[in-house]
Amino acid sequence: MSEYFVKLRSNYLNGTIDLSIIMPNPLLAFNPEKFYHSKEKFPVIWLFHGGSETYADWITYTAVARQAIYKNTIIIAPTLPNSDFINQPLVGEGYPFYDFFYHELMPF
Repeated sequence: MSEYFVKLRSNYLNGTIDLSIIMPNPLLAFNPEKFYHSKEKFPVIWLFHGGSETYADWITYTAVARQAIYKNTIIIAPTLPNSDFINQPLVGEGYPFYDFFYHELMPF
């Protein structure tokens, strides 16, 4: 597996978020060039943490990364502290987490 750490600038959240992206790698028996240039579409699993945790908890405390390796799956885990992953117009200056996810993060 290959894991990428991204600091994504968000217009919706007016700041940056941390993001982990885990990509499948070809198994040793496969030709890497053929694997990466196959135009194959990979399933994506979006992992959301709970409470005040971070994306790293999924990697640290579970075996979910094996999914990327054995099932050719992309795993995306953003860190959005205390968001409940919904729009919260009454928190602070208002946090549009739902809008961020569907209109900014998914297209990214």
